[in-house]
Amino acid sequence: MIRSPRRCRTSGVVPPRVALGALAVFATLAPAAAQTQTRVRFSLDFQGPLMGVTATPGGPPITDGDLLVRRGSPFDPELPRIVLPGSFLGAYANCAGHAPGVACGLEINALSFGQDARLQRDTDYRFLVYLSVDEFANGRPILPGGGVPTIFTEALSDEAAADVFAREFVGPGPFPNLPASSAAVADGDGQASTPNVNLVAGLGIDEPISRTSGTPDDGSNLDALDLGQPFSPLLDRVYFSLQGGFPFCNEPTTPNFDAAANQQLPTGGTATAGDILFTFQGGFPGLYAAAVDLGLDGAGRGTDDIDALTLVENGIPGYQPPTGPYSWVGPNATDLLLFSLRCGSRTLGQPDSISGLPMTEGDILIKFDGDPLPGIFIAAESLGLETIARGGMSNDELDAMDFRDPGEEPLDDCNMNGVEDLVDILDGTSMDCDGNGIPDECEKPGSRVCDCSVSADSACGNTANAEEGCANNLGLGGSVEGLGTSSIATDALELSFSQLTPSTFAIVVLGEVNASTTVGNGRLCLGPFAGVPGTPRRISTQPTGPAGSFTFGPGLLSSIASSPAGSIVSIGTTVGFQAWYRDNGGPCGQGSNFTNALAVTLTP
Repeated sequence: MIRSPRRCRTSGVVPPRVALGALAVFATLAPAAAQTQTRVRFSLDFQGPLMGVTATPGGPPITDGDLLVRRGSPFDPELPRIVLPGSFLGAYANCAGHAPGVACGLEINALSFGQDARLQRDTDYRFLVYLSVDEFANGRPILPGGGVPTIFTEALSDEAAADVFAREFVGPGPFPNLPASSAAVADGDGQASTPNVNLVAGLGIDEPISRTSGTPDDGSNLDALDLGQPFSPLLDRVYFSLQGGFPFCNEPTTPNFDAAANQQLPTGGTATAGDILFTFQGGFPGLYAAAVDLGLDGAGRGTDDIDALTLVENGIPGYQPPTGPYSWVGPNATDLLLFSLRCGSRTLGQPDSISGLPMTEGDILIKFDGDPLPGIFIAAESLGLETIARGGMSNDELDAMDFRDPGEEPLDDCNMNGVEDLVDILDGTSMDCDGNGIPDECEKPGSRVCDCSVSADSACGNTANAEEGCANNLGLGGSVEGLGTSSIATDALELSFSQLTPSTFAIVVLGEVNASTTVGNGRLCLGPFAGVPGTPRRISTQPTGPAGSFTFGPGLLSSIASSPAGSIVSIGTTVGFQAWYRDNGGPCGQGSNFTNALAVTLTP
């Protein structure tokens, strides 16, 4: 099940605020342990624009056989870093540096480190499925609420293929067709497709990727995924599957190459796209589980292609298949291997061994020992994937996945409570009134505008730093920033003013942000709202105190709403705030000055 998000409250009580200055979305990423320990490891398909690009000076070019990791600040990501080059693959020597859109026989399209969530039978057990889709996915038009981006909303902007989504499940499986959606937890380029929304942490890859771009693609398709601790080449085994050679359902004329058939095995012969292989310390790949062990290739060798996998290895060499549900728990635990098949695989459409329903390319499958075919463990619909073909395209395809327990380090945990931010929002333990996928307690509302860093904007050349007003008698620029949230319902917005003349008075001014006018020693950047008489409007007079600072709010939105300017307190309206303060002895010989301005778009 997906839990409904808590509604933004209408009472004057607001949730406790954490140290917002350290956690601001637009500032340097907070030094939370969860933010630095959990890694997003992934690969890209051969058609994207990063193929052949050198991510680090003097380093190897990116290929579709490399394992990559996001680096830098997630909200301002650099190109991903290669943590394991595909040099262990037989075709690497000939293919490294190949151009985008050139199928060369390297592509890894399913990935696990063998340490994923060991699913439990308990009714209260909760786990997260992280997943990615390709550029042809539509997503189910079912929204979890709170404005959280989903496969459906991102697909509308052609920005789903580079993203990572997550869906929480509760209790034991199998999980049938449930009305659900998966919400975004990592964005391809870290840039929102919706104005005024900073989506979620970025991976440093390209988007959008259009469905009609042809070959090569104009954006990146995340093609394999694993989340976890930093990769150790000396300790970690990497389990993977390689691309098969049959045509792509939605791009039948795009040249393809059977990467699996290109890979020799130590036991002789070559791999198939339904095999699970492994490498250790970057060595020559070995066979972990053959396609036939997974109920695949019944229509002939190479007729199925594993497109996503998750694995819990029991520590015994080789593959010990599950003998039934939850045989992977207990003293004689088997391995737990779940997978999905690429569109065009011949096993798809056949009745699964659990429910008798036809398998689709969005289903998560499991093969129990003794059953002839895999069974559907999690139905595609329960992941928010569409199984009704639209616009001449096939069903939505599950392109990558990983399973994680709630106790593991979250991917994004801005409030440092040990819970994935997305789960906080959907579970109601955090509010997201502005609908940007980030708990409200972790961000500062509004944008700081109208600074005085350029001489032409100043009253007399009295410039100051960025995000400050013009320099005052202290040689500093008065500053305003937002705290709390931009939600009308919570009315928790606070304005924090600093670097003002001490022990005097300041007037808080409300208006529409527009072109500036020099007034006194500073600049006024607020004007009247169209059709709202009496704006700009003085809404409060406050003492600056001995420190030259003060905070105004919460409750200021309800105060404005009860005034003649009350009509501007509506969802989607952008309001501006400044402080006009005494500045006797200021550099321009005038007696007053202004802070910079804060522009806040009001949310539900």
